[in-house]
Amino acid sequence: MTNRLVALLILGTLFFSCTRQEKSQQQKASNASVTEFNFQSKVKYAKGFTIKNHDTWKELVVFDEWKGDTLGYYALVLRGKTKPDKLLAKAIVIQVPISNIACLSSTHVAALALLNEQNRITGVSNPKKIWNKDVAAAYKAGKVVSIGRQMNNNIEQILALSPEVLMKSAYENVRNDDVRITEANIPIVYNVEWMEPDLLGRAEWLKFVSAFFCKEREADSIFSRIETNFHQAQQLTKLVKNRPTVLLGLDYKGAWHMSGAKSYVAAMLDDAGATFKGNINKDEQPLSFEQVLDQHGNDDKWLNWMTPGISSIEFLGKMNERYKLFKAFRTGEIYNHDKRLNAFGGNDFWESGVYRPDLLLKDLVKIFHPDLLPDYQTVYWRKLPLK
Repeated sequence: MTNRLVALLILGTLFFSCTRQEKSQQQKASNASVTEFNFQSKVKYAKGFTIKNHDTWKELVVFDEWKGDTLGYYALVLRGKTKPDKLLAKAIVIQVPISNIACLSSTHVAALALLNEQNRITGVSNPKKIWNKDVAAAYKAGKVVSIGRQMNNNIEQILALSPEVLMKSAYENVRNDDVRITEANIPIVYNVEWMEPDLLGRAEWLKFVSAFFCKEREADSIFSRIETNFHQAQQLTKLVKNRPTVLLGLDYKGAWHMSGAKSYVAAMLDDAGATFKGNINKDEQPLSFEQVLDQHGNDDKWLNWMTPGISSIEFLGKMNERYKLFKAFRTGEIYNHDKRLNAFGGNDFWESGVYRPDLLLKDLVKIFHPDLLPDYQTVYWRKLPLK
């Protein structure tokens, strides 16, 4: 046998061996994808969506709170598999896992980051205000483009980008733009986590987002840890007797917007061991300065989540001299929600905070009862310095 023939036989053996290994690896990957795709999420808190597994596809439904109807109906099919015959005509069929996505809310970025899928983002709304460092760097490198703002989409840029999925928050007054996008065969996925009535319900939309990446099992595990941490933080304040009173927000052009007594904000403050005298209504309502001073002038703590970037208590006093009338101003117990603020005003409180209610609650427990979390450092809130 010649040396050349021996060499050919060796190469042939290596080729077929590698081919078998590649096919084996592909089969394992395919089996793994099927296993993950078939995982059934259980929704415990969220009211705005449902997930249901069928034999060969997955059904996601998003509800329309404005009209009491269905806002989005999605049929997820594992990539490479045949589309099922029996689907409702209104179903938007999406092959998963998707390889790229465009987002019109920074909260969507936060959900993707928790799932370690932020590198799938190709377009975002107002990218300079994205806190996530990976997405910010990708935008700077030209790998992520701006697609306008939530209330003012750049339709041409979205059409040019042609993402596999466009995720948006479905505010009623911007949905008229959606026709042009859907006509270009770009699926619009509505994420209305912000309409959930409680913190865990908002965070549970992580399971919804994960379905498009076949990562529901991972999302379930992540959410379970967040849920456990949240409940542990709740337990910390169950027996506290001293419950500091709280003032929220700032005066804005003659109106002070105060959360309702039955809002998720009031529930969070109660969980954190504080006393909050909110409006009798569930929704936020404007009050006059005089009304707020009368009701909250002697409150122990002052939390501002209306205006980021306030440098000090002295600066706050210069914004409005009447702020000095509040007890919390005189005692220096004022906190801002902008500990994680980028150079362009991007605030991680409104980005990852939605999906980390455990950290939101622990921050407040630290503010109201620092002795209960002696080693904990707040993530989103900072105490204003005097000067």
